[in-house]
Amino acid sequence: DVTRSPSVVARLDMVTPRDAPAGERRHGHVAGPIGRAASKPSMSGSATQVRLLLVEDVPQVAQYVRGLLNSQAAIKLLDVLSDGTKAAAHIQQLRPDVVIVDALLQGRVKGLPLVERLASLPGRVPVIVLTVPQQPINPDPDRGIDGVLSMPFSGYDLVNRIQEVFHQYQESTATGNARVFAVFSPKGGVG
Repeated sequence: DVTRSPSVVARLDMVTPRDAPAGERRHGHVAGPIGRAASKPSMSGSATQVRLLLVEDVPQVAQYVRGLLNSQAAIKLLDVLSDGTKAAAHIQQLRPDVVIVDALLQGRVKGLPLVERLASLPGRVPVIVLTVPQQPINPDPDRGIDGVLSMPFSGYDLVNRIQEVFHQYQESTATGNARVFAVFSPKGGVG
C-alpha cells in the first residue's frame, strides 16, 4: 500500500504538525498565515497571477497545498496530477508558469527523473521541488531544479517561493524589447 510507505508517512506528518497551535488547526490541517501574508501583492509589486501545476501523489499533501492557495489571488492552481507520466502533456496543454514536483513521487516516473525530463522539454517551465528535511535537495537549474520547498511550510512560504522562482526565471530568460530607430535625411538642414 502506497500510503504506508515511510516517505508518504513522513510527508503526511509534515502536512499536519502535531505541535500547531489549536487556533491554526482546521480539519486536521494547519491553516497557517495564508489569509494574512499571502494576500499581499507579489514581491515585485506586479499584479501578475502565476499559473501553477502541482505534481503530487499524496492526496493529503495536494489538498493542503490547494487549501493554502484557495484564499489568495496571486497564484492560480491549474491542476493537480498524481501521475508523473501525464505531466509533459499537461504542461503543453495548460501552459503553467511554474510546476511543483514532489521529489518523493511514486509510480512509474519518480520525482527527480521527472524534473530532469521536464527540463529537456521545449519551452521549459521553472520547477520547484517539494521535499522533506530528511532528504535535502539543492536548487540546480542545470538539472531543472529552479527552487526547493521543504515541508513543513506555511502558505506564506509557498506563495513567496512560487513568486520568487517565477520572477527569477522571467528575469533570466527575458529578451530586451528595445528598438533602435535611425532617422536621417540626405538633404542638409531637413533633419
